[in-house]
Amino acid sequence: MLDDVVRGEFASRSFDEQLIKDFYSAFLLPLLPKMAGSWRTISVQVGNHVPPQPWEVPVRMRTYVDNVNARILGANTFELQVEALAYAEGELLHVHPFEDFNGRATRVLLIELMGRFDIPPVEVAVERGSAAFASYAKALAKYDNGRLQPLIEFWDVRLQSAQDEFGSAL
Repeated sequence: MLDDVVRGEFASRSFDEQLIKDFYSAFLLPLLPKMAGSWRTISVQVGNHVPPQPWEVPVRMRTYVDNVNARILGANTFELQVEALAYAEGELLHVHPFEDFNGRATRVLLIELMGRFDIPPVEVAVERGSAAFASYAKALAKYDNGRLQPLIEFWDVRLQSAQDEFGSAL
């Protein structure tokens, strides 16, 4: 599926709730068909973060899609594209719309957005237990408390590391 995303197979589709559900379904359907393609119907807690209640998820996801689309339209500089990526990641993980595998769904979505911004795909997974993961977790916790800037800074490091490793011009 990631190969399809990187090749731009979804680039002509609208960025909407159905696209997000379709990404989720694509990798989850063979494993857990009952959860695939549906918003969560249970309350969850992720570490110290308590995402919105399940009945709030559909409205929060509509708002999320509207906000990401507005950021995509206004992202006429690299800095605004990075801000849009940070928002897209932080807010999707904040809402935690699926019962499980939200991180995987978010990573697929981020690769799709990078393609729409003509940013070469970079590694968006962060290895648990690493120093980078500790920084990432802190940035997400700050996002949950209303601060986007630490996640933007994490994206700056993420993109700089990719540029240093591969020498690509971002």
